Amino acid sequence: MHKIRLLAFIAMLLPLLSFSEGEVDFKTIDQKTLEHYQSGEWQEVIYWAKLGLKAGYDYYYLRIRMGVSYFNLEKYFMAIPEFRKSLTFNGESKMAKEYLYYSYLYTGQSNEAEKVKRDFPPEMLSNLGLKKSKILKMVYLETGPTFSNNYNKNEKRNPRGGQQIFGMEDLYGNNYYTHLGLDLNISKGVSWYLGYSNLIIDKRESIRFPIAAPSNLKDIEYNYKIYQNQLYTNLVIPFADDWRLIPAFHLLHDAYKTLKITYQSNEITDTSYSGYIASLGLSKQLKWLNLGLSAAYSNLNGRIQQQYSLSFMYYPLGNLDFYGQTAIQGLIEEEETNIVFQQMLGTKVLRKLWIELLGSFGDMSLMSEKNAFVVYNLSDKIKYRISANVIYSISEHFEVSLRYQFFEKEGNWLQYQGNGPETYKIRTRTYQTHQILGGLTWKL
Repeated sequence: MHKIRLLAFIAMLLPLLSFSEGEVDFKTIDQKTLEHYQSGEWQEVIYWAKLGLKAGYDYYYLRIRMGVSYFNLEKYFMAIPEFRKSLTFNGESKMAKEYLYYSYLYTGQSNEAEKVKRDFPPEMLSNLGLKKSKILKMVYLETGPTFSNNYNKNEKRNPRGGQQIFGMEDLYGNNYYTHLGLDLNISKGVSWYLGYSNLIIDKRESIRFPIAAPSNLKDIEYNYKIYQNQLYTNLVIPFADDWRLIPAFHLLHDAYKTLKITYQSNEITDTSYSGYIASLGLSKQLKWLNLGLSAAYSNLNGRIQQQYSLSFMYYPLGNLDFYGQTAIQGLIEEEETNIVFQQMLGTKVLRKLWIELLGSFGDMSLMSEKNAFVVYNLSDKIKYRISANVIYSISEHFEVSLRYQFFEKEGNWLQYQGNGPETYKIRTRTYQTHQILGGLTWKL
């Protein structure tokens, strides 16, 4: 039985081994790709098509057969360049446009799909059951709390130094985040995103200092909230062969009532400040690999920052069943540079269910990500982050997500050791936060 199987396997290889690259002619390539295409033998089509390309033969039917073969093998990222190339030979091919549209759609490249769809004639839209695109493309909502152990872990310390002079600490507590955004179709494949976010942060300020004599101490504890309002916008501009340009701008405004303390009086005053970040991202899709570059300029917490990022997004199976992203970010502020390394892996676990795991390592303070959509402008240091994201596609119009993020953070507190001008110390304290965000995407 084993000998029979071996002979059968050799027999299957003989037609392939009997041709060398130098012996393959146009007639053979065209005949073999057509024969296997009609039989639905997609791997064989790809084999002979690649052989033909190596031999110097490149034409519409070779590319369209190769693209359809990749598509039927669900290797949509590999299919896209084949359909694009076939359109250079026959720019009016409805078949190539249709397959290209669905290849972009099945790989999550909605802007590129929209760009192709805009060239569909009315009768083609009708035959495919598609409607003319609306101006409003998508509505996105996400909201959820962050829980911190900072109060429980750090509020009981004695902030004063050994000389009982003065001590102060300002602790971040829990917070609650809400975001609402609209994505608009404004041109051929170009979309414009507009979003508003609100972040409410609990804080607790603790101050201890002596009055009249070191033994007569005064403790003041003041709870307050920071109200952070944010406006965000970006443009996604597909151009040339699978290039994307994404300019973005994020404006942040913080307002809170702070406690101003002197030895004679305590006064609550209104405080507010604004910051912004402008970024520009550029990416290129190379079959199953996406190469991304971005640069950002920001004014956060009263200081100027520059950020540069390099990312590699990869889809080794040619689809969204398994994917990953490796990224490195660098933030420059005055003479200091922070480097953050990030790794994400995602996989499809059920027909409509995906899970993503992500780790970010390095000080993320004052950095941004996702084309400046997320900005980490709070004053405490972020040492690392671990995240898990679950995405479920309810239908072609609705998608829900649940994201959990764990942050290891480090803050500072001030302690005076004496009466001299430089007799204070800035000490550090660590704590952890747990963020849970629920998201809803409505695709129109």
